[in-house]
Amino acid sequence: PAVGLNISSLTILSFILVLGIVVDDAIVVGERIYSHESVERTQRDAAIAGTSEVIVPVVFGVLTTIAAFLPILLIEGHMGNFFSIIGWIVLVCLIFSIIECMFILPAHLAHRKTEGYFLYGTPVVKKWIAFQSIFSNALENFAQQAYKPFLKKSLEWRWVTWAIATSVLIASIALIISGRVIFQFFPAVEGDRIYVTLTMPEGINVEYTEAAAKRISDAGYATVREVEMAVETPEH
Repeated sequence: PAVGLNISSLTILSFILVLGIVVDDAIVVGERIYSHESVERTQRDAAIAGTSEVIVPVVFGVLTTIAAFLPILLIEGHMGNFFSIIGWIVLVCLIFSIIECMFILPAHLAHRKTEGYFLYGTPVVKKWIAFQSIFSNALENFAQQAYKPFLKKSLEWRWVTWAIATSVLIASIALIISGRVIFQFFPAVEGDRIYVTLTMPEGINVEYTEAAAKRISDAGYATVREVEMAVETPEH
């Protein structure tokens, strides 16, 4: 309310847009804390050490994203009213994401229970832990056996990697410039309704206005009948 926003389809769309950005910093912080826990640190020490390691890059990463969206708030006119909603939602969410991943998330991870919690030892929890272990091991195996060797080769052949990336970028730009890929800021969307605006001179008689509206209405019904007949009549 402080910035004139309410819950609408546009604000929900903005939340979805920023959702992927918001979780990134929490993933980075959580991963560093987990790494420190893996070397037999206490949960509290791991939370402090892991958060301290990544606090600078995470904060500056979020600040650069905020800086990228700030110009949207400066757009004026009808377009400004439209895009400012996205800008405010992204701005507020990113600010709270910094607070959450720097203070709330480390506190939760430092004081979480690994045993003795609700439903601990039940079959449902055991199956869930087993599923997590299978998924985690598969992901770790992929990272070590597939991604890590590929990353090493990409770094060793860095000029080839750079050339491929540059070629893809040039090809993408060429597709847009050549017209093979059409760029439309607001693409036309097919609909099943036709909207007509009738503007008459000021002070004109009501009968003339009604007659003009009737002509438009009759033309609309005639068009509908033509379309229905064309659909019902098969082509030979």
